[in-house]
Order: sequence, then C-alpha cells, then structure tokens
Amino acid sequence: MFRKIAAIGPLLLYCSVPAAQTVTLEFHNGRVSLSARDVPVRMILFEWGRLGETRVLNGDDVSVRPVTLTLVDVPEPQALAVVLRDAAGYVATHRDDQGDRLSAFDRILILATSDAPQAAGLTQPAVTRPPIEQVLLPLGLDIREQPPAREPEATR
Repeated sequence: MFRKIAAIGPLLLYCSVPAAQTVTLEFHNGRVSLSARDVPVRMILFEWGRLGETRVLNGDDVSVRPVTLTLVDVPEPQALAVVLRDAAGYVATHRDDQGDRLSAFDRILILATSDAPQAAGLTQPAVTRPPIEQVLLPLGLDIREQPPAREPEATR
C-alpha cells in the first residue's frame, strides 16, 4: 500500500502545480500581438516597456490579480486600453521615431488611485439635501402653485 502511495505522490504533486506564467508580446507597425497567461498586469507592462522600448511609469501600482489575454494584430492604443482597463486611468505619449518593431508609445503613465482617508472609529457624515422649495423659491419658481387648467379643445 505504501509503495502505491509513494508512486502516485509525485504524480499528484505534478498535477497540482499551477501552469507557468507566460507573456509573449510583439509590435509591428503600430499593431500588437499579445499572449498572456495567468500573469499580473505589471508583468505585461514590464514586457511592454522592455520589448517596445517604452518608459512605463507607475506600472507597479496596477492590480496584481493574474489575467489571461490573447490579442492578435490589434491597434496599439486599443491593446493598451484592454491591458489597463482596471487602472484608474493612464496617459500615453506617442513616439516620434517609431521603428517597425517598437511600441508606438514613448511613455505610458498610469494614474494612481486614491481612497479617502478613514479615521479609526469615525463614521462618514450623512449627506442631506435641502427641501426642493429651498432650491426653487429663490429662482422664482414655486412648486406649490398649480398650473392653470387647460381648457378642452373644441371638437368640430
């Protein structure tokens, strides 16, 4: 019995190992082909910078959640939008002297996200709205007035 377990153990261990993270990226005349399997977006951005000779700023601030993407011959701005869809935003500057195998972007700046600071033990204040009369009366509008009654149209 022990021999059977010893023989099956390595097989079970091999099957439980997650697949390797892989990224392949190619640039060709302003178009991108990308294949990423179970990798964080920051790894894709690292390859984008390395292979495309693009300076990526704040690439470490993006999500670490692994993604799987396959893009084939997609315009580079569209590919970048897909890769950074979960980012707070980004700004990309076009390259003046784009080569055949370089990225169309010279720099990509990923905008940082921010959260309102939370003080320990304090609750958020409730947002209240003034009554509609306080808003409309200074404008000369009185919702308490009834519109004049319409007279029925004459029938012919």
